[in-house]
Amino acid sequence: MDLQDDSNQNQIGDLKIRTVSLSDMNRLYYIEIHSFKSPFSMETLSKLAQIPNIIYLVAEIKQFIVGQIITSLRANEAHIISIVIDKDYRRRGFGSILLKKTIEKLHEKKITKLKLEARVGNKSAISFYEKFNFKPVKTKISYYSDGEDALEMVLNL
Repeated sequence: MDLQDDSNQNQIGDLKIRTVSLSDMNRLYYIEIHSFKSPFSMETLSKLAQIPNIIYLVAEIKQFIVGQIITSLRANEAHIISIVIDKDYRRRGFGSILLKKTIEKLHEKKITKLKLEARVGNKSAISFYEKFNFKPVKTKISYYSDGEDALEMVLNL
Protein backbone atom coordinates (compact mmCIF):
# COMPACT_ATOMS: atom_id res chain seq x y z
CA MET A 1 0.00 0.00 0.00
CA ASP A 2 1.59 3.20 -1.13
CA LEU A 3 0.35 6.42 0.41
CA GLN A 4 0.46 9.38 -1.95
CA ASP A 5 1.75 12.10 0.37
CA ASP A 6 0.14 15.45 0.73
CA SER A 7 0.74 16.57 4.29
CA ASN A 8 -2.93 16.68 5.21
CA GLN A 9 -4.48 13.77 3.33
CA ASN A 10 -3.71 10.44 1.72
CA GLN A 11 -5.82 8.05 -0.29
CA ILE A 12 -5.70 4.25 -0.49
CA GLY A 13 -8.46 3.03 -2.78
CA ASP A 14 -11.69 4.34 -1.27
CA LEU A 15 -10.00 5.00 2.10
CA LYS A 16 -8.75 8.52 2.71
CA ILE A 17 -6.63 9.58 5.71
CA ARG A 18 -6.75 13.28 6.50
CA THR A 19 -6.40 15.82 9.26
CA VAL A 20 -9.54 16.28 11.33
CA SER A 21 -11.91 19.21 10.80
CA LEU A 22 -14.31 20.69 13.33
CA SER A 23 -17.13 19.72 10.97
CA ASP A 24 -16.23 16.06 11.72
CA MET A 25 -17.13 16.25 15.41
CA ASN A 26 -20.71 14.91 15.28
CA ARG A 27 -19.63 11.74 13.49
CA LEU A 28 -16.54 11.28 15.68
CA TYR A 29 -18.59 11.72 18.84
CA TYR A 30 -21.04 9.07 17.56
CA ILE A 31 -18.13 6.64 17.09
CA GLU A 32 -16.81 7.51 20.58
CA ILE A 33 -20.06 6.87 22.43
CA HIS A 34 -20.63 3.58 20.60
CA SER A 35 -17.08 2.33 21.19
CA PHE A 36 -15.90 3.29 24.68
CA LYS A 37 -17.10 2.78 28.25
CA SER A 38 -15.89 6.30 29.06
CA PRO A 39 -16.03 8.27 25.80
CA PHE A 40 -14.64 11.75 25.29
CA SER A 41 -17.24 14.50 25.20
CA MET A 42 -17.83 16.36 21.95
CA GLU A 43 -16.30 19.42 23.64
CA THR A 44 -13.11 17.49 24.45
CA LEU A 45 -12.84 16.13 20.91
CA SER A 46 -13.29 19.65 19.53
CA LYS A 47 -10.63 21.06 21.85
CA LEU A 48 -8.17 18.30 20.92
CA ALA A 49 -8.70 19.14 17.24
CA GLN A 50 -7.48 22.68 17.88
CA ILE A 51 -4.32 22.01 19.91
CA PRO A 52 -1.15 22.60 17.87
CA ASN A 53 0.89 19.73 19.36
CA ILE A 54 -1.78 17.13 18.53
CA ILE A 55 -1.81 14.93 15.43
CA TYR A 56 -5.50 14.20 14.88
CA LEU A 57 -6.24 12.08 11.83
CA VAL A 58 -9.47 10.61 10.53
CA ALA A 59 -10.13 7.74 8.14
CA GLU A 60 -13.00 8.10 5.73
CA ILE A 61 -14.54 6.09 2.93
CA LYS A 62 -16.38 8.08 0.27
CA GLN A 63 -16.58 11.06 2.67
CA PHE A 64 -17.95 8.89 5.51
CA ILE A 65 -15.73 8.89 8.61
CA VAL A 66 -14.97 5.39 9.90
CA GLY A 67 -12.27 6.10 12.50
CA GLN A 68 -9.79 8.39 14.17
CA ILE A 69 -6.44 8.51 15.92
CA ILE A 70 -5.41 11.29 18.31
CA THR A 71 -1.75 11.62 19.30
CA SER A 72 -0.14 14.25 21.50
CA LEU A 73 3.47 15.37 21.05
CA ARG A 74 5.88 16.49 23.74
CA ALA A 75 9.61 16.93 23.17
CA ASN A 76 10.80 13.68 21.54
CA GLU A 77 7.86 11.57 22.76
CA ALA A 78 4.33 11.02 21.55
CA HIS A 79 1.28 9.57 23.27
CA ILE A 80 -1.70 7.99 21.55
CA ILE A 81 -4.68 9.46 23.35
CA SER A 82 -7.25 7.52 21.34
CA ILE A 83 -7.59 5.26 18.36
CA VAL A 84 -10.98 3.94 17.32
CA ILE A 85 -12.72 2.50 14.30
CA ASP A 86 -16.51 2.40 13.97
CA LYS A 87 -17.70 -1.06 15.02
CA ASP A 88 -19.17 -1.71 11.56
CA TYR A 89 -15.77 -1.13 9.91
CA ARG A 90 -13.41 -3.00 12.25
CA ARG A 91 -11.08 -5.81 11.20
CA ARG A 92 -10.54 -4.35 7.73
CA GLY A 93 -7.10 -2.83 8.37
CA PHE A 94 -8.26 0.77 8.83
CA GLY A 95 -6.82 1.01 12.36
CA SER A 96 -3.49 -0.29 11.08
CA ILE A 97 -3.44 2.30 8.31
CA LEU A 98 -4.23 5.12 10.76
CA LEU A 99 -1.47 3.94 13.09
CA LYS A 100 1.05 3.57 10.23
CA LYS A 101 0.28 7.08 8.97
CA THR A 102 0.70 8.49 12.48
CA ILE A 103 4.05 6.71 12.85
CA GLU A 104 5.16 8.20 9.49
CA LYS A 105 4.31 11.69 10.77
CA LEU A 106 6.19 11.01 14.03
CA HIS A 107 9.29 9.93 12.09
CA GLU A 108 9.12 13.19 10.14
CA LYS A 109 9.04 15.10 13.43
CA LYS A 110 12.01 13.09 14.83
CA ILE A 111 9.92 11.59 17.63
CA THR A 112 11.73 8.62 19.20
CA LYS A 113 9.10 7.06 21.49
CA LEU A 114 5.38 6.40 21.17
CA LYS A 115 3.33 5.48 24.26
CA LEU A 116 -0.26 4.44 24.90
CA GLU A 117 -2.52 2.79 27.44
CA ALA A 118 -4.87 -0.12 26.80
CA ARG A 119 -7.40 -1.63 29.17
CA VAL A 120 -5.88 -4.80 30.61
CA GLY A 121 -9.06 -6.66 29.65
CA ASN A 122 -8.92 -5.51 26.04
CA LYS A 123 -6.91 -8.42 24.68
CA SER A 124 -7.67 -7.61 21.03
CA ALA A 125 -6.27 -4.07 21.41
CA ILE A 126 -3.16 -5.36 23.20
CA SER A 127 -2.63 -7.94 20.45
CA PHE A 128 -3.08 -5.23 17.79
CA TYR A 129 -0.39 -3.05 19.39
CA GLU A 130 1.98 -6.00 19.83
CA LYS A 131 1.81 -6.56 16.05
CA PHE A 132 3.35 -3.10 15.72
CA ASN A 133 6.08 -4.05 18.24
CA PHE A 134 4.67 -2.08 21.16
CA LYS A 135 6.05 -3.54 24.38
CA PRO A 136 4.25 -3.59 27.73
CA VAL A 137 6.16 -1.56 30.32
CA LYS A 138 3.89 -1.32 33.35
CA THR A 139 0.38 -1.67 34.69
CA LYS A 140 -1.37 1.49 35.85
CA ILE A 141 -3.70 0.53 38.68
CA SER A 142 -7.30 1.85 38.47
CA TYR A 143 -6.32 4.04 35.51
CA TYR A 144 -9.80 4.24 33.99
CA SER A 145 -12.80 5.98 35.56
CA ASP A 146 -14.52 2.62 36.11
CA GLY A 147 -11.49 1.37 38.08
CA GLU A 148 -10.05 -0.92 35.40
CA ASP A 149 -6.26 -1.10 35.18
CA ALA A 150 -4.35 0.00 32.09
CA LEU A 151 -1.37 -1.61 30.45
CA GLU A 152 1.12 1.05 29.38
CA MET A 153 2.84 0.09 26.13
CA VAL A 154 5.78 1.74 24.36
CA LEU A 155 7.14 1.64 20.83
CA ASN A 156 10.66 2.90 20.21
CA LEU A 157 10.70 4.58 16.82
